[in-house]
Amino acid sequence: MSLTIPPGVSLSEIPALQPPPGVTPNFTNPESQAHGVMIANGIITAVMLVFVLLRVYTKAFLTKTLFWEDAACIAGTVMSVGYLGLLAHVFQPGRLGPHQWNVRLTVLLNDSYIKELKAVNFLYGPMMTFTKLSILLLYFRLFSPTKTIRIWIYVGIVTTLLNHVVGTIIAITICLPSDAVGYSRCSGRLHPLDVVINAINILSDFYILVLPLFVISKLHMQRAKKFGVSAVFLTGFLACVSSIAGLAYRIKTWKSEDISWWIGPMLLCSLTEINIGLIVGCMPVLPVLFQHEKGLKFVGKYFSSLRSDIHSLRNILRTKRSSDDEKESHLRAPPPELGLHHPLKDSGSSFASTPKEDGKLAHDETSCYEPVTMV
Repeated sequence: MSLTIPPGVSLSEIPALQPPPGVTPNFTNPESQAHGVMIANGIITAVMLVFVLLRVYTKAFLTKTLFWEDAACIAGTVMSVGYLGLLAHVFQPGRLGPHQWNVRLTVLLNDSYIKELKAVNFLYGPMMTFTKLSILLLYFRLFSPTKTIRIWIYVGIVTTLLNHVVGTIIAITICLPSDAVGYSRCSGRLHPLDVVINAINILSDFYILVLPLFVISKLHMQRAKKFGVSAVFLTGFLACVSSIAGLAYRIKTWKSEDISWWIGPMLLCSLTEINIGLIVGCMPVLPVLFQHEKGLKFVGKYFSSLRSDIHSLRNILRTKRSSDDEKESHLRAPPPELGLHHPLKDSGSSFASTPKEDGKLAHDETSCYEPVTMV
């Protein structure tokens, strides 16, 4: 729907979109999604911050073991909070949130406003990258004793990096209008490459969700305990739902001219996906805190089981890897030469290697996931 500007009328009295027939623009107190979107964003971000602060406290002061996954988690958290701050500016009264015909044209022609819109669009890729890396690197530390699992984790890391690096480049190069009206319309549009990137992002979310569930299924434990351990990682299913909903709202903006109204729910889904991902990455660390702090031991009774089961899984995988390596070494060993005397063999001596005890993990490996004796 094209916008016509009558001659002699101030731009401050012109709506950013031609209203439907019979509708009069309301610049004073229009219906808006901004308030609800920002409340929901604030709540989920506050919950995420609680989990991340507990994680950082546990790793920095209790176990004193900070790893790369913790650095990625902190980077993702800083970006998430910055993203929320940008949204607070974008959704100020009179800006995004109302129907676009209730937004003054001069608002969207402001230079600072277009810079904020670009920052919101560009920050999503790096923020999602660090969030997913924090989870995949954690998986690598927890579940990596076998070659197959390490390959699966590497596939997830490479896919995440490529998808969001390409997505960020596309976001920078496709939308280049110099005015906020054109830019908001462009950034809200659904380009073919955008569909591919969003589809890969959804598949990546499910990949990260299913990977630990497959590993946990190999544990020798009661079915009820498997469900309990899996429930921690199944929290990530909410991130998958948010990702799908975000794509649905992006399609909605593609079919509608009312970008200002529909972009709010789309950005809410994006930030929710990020924050849930950060929360999922913090879950396996919390048992250490719950077991250490006396006031939280009643909560830690369940999580101690999770902590012990994860360590049991690592031992099973380490044992399997040692067995596979031993078989491979036997296959590669040359046969003894005929007719030669082997004094070591004849005397009953051997050079059998002594494997590292499973229970004694190096301090720089997984000290924050050490086993807890269960009663």
